[in-house]
Amino acid sequence: MSRLRATVARRWRCGQPGFLGGSIADLSALVPVIAAVDIRLRRSPFHNEMSRHRYDAVLRKAGGPTTVTDVSDCPSLVWGADVHDLSELAGRATATRSPVRIVEIPNARITGEVRALRALGEGDAAGAAVALTEPDPAAVDPETLARRVESVLDVALTLAHDRPGHFEAVLVPRRPVRPALTGTYRHPAQAPARPGPLAEIPAAAHQAGRFADRLHGWLHERLGDRAKSVEIVVLDALPLGPDGVPAPRAADRTTAP
Repeated sequence: MSRLRATVARRWRCGQPGFLGGSIADLSALVPVIAAVDIRLRRSPFHNEMSRHRYDAVLRKAGGPTTVTDVSDCPSLVWGADVHDLSELAGRATATRSPVRIVEIPNARITGEVRALRALGEGDAAGAAVALTEPDPAAVDPETLARRVESVLDVALTLAHDRPGHFEAVLVPRRPVRPALTGTYRHPAQAPARPGPLAEIPAAAHQAGRFADRLHGWLHERLGDRAKSVEIVVLDALPLGPDGVPAPRAADRTTAP
């Protein structure tokens, strides 16, 4: 974990964002020190790229001092069927004595984009343009929902993995000490995690591509058309031999299909 923190801090200072590959839920299976992983909607009163398509990942360390409450199997209420509007939700909030999950809430931040994507899939470009500009009257702003009930309850907002354009809200009774939650985001059923790279630095990949292009140009200046048959492969690192010394010949085996 210390190496991970140091790498993230260094890349952040250099302005090079990192991206976690695959499902972040795999971290708890691949990194023993992480006991639980949650994905939360970003709290924000604004509708922009940061609030629409960026999420916060909450990692719980194994053996920590804080008691963790698992809300993955708490009772659920369906928005539009069991709860119809924010006023009704606020009334239910005052009577809540145990965690409850509100599901199938249309997300006002992204419903326009979801409808536009659906229209484009049907070949309706004009309809897609309209969908991006017309608000959905049935959609709910996540921040508005949270502020409506958080005076009496703790609120955790998360995306719905099985309903694009929707989100879920987990409501937890207020305690003197705010509980640490896990299971807020309900991970989809998936195959067991496979060992492999957990993250990548896009800037590094772009730099490697530019380096390969420059090197190919340099070779072409000196070799002419003979350089066309040269394939350049950029490795993360040189393979090491049994004695820990770089073994360039092993690169042939590393890059072979």
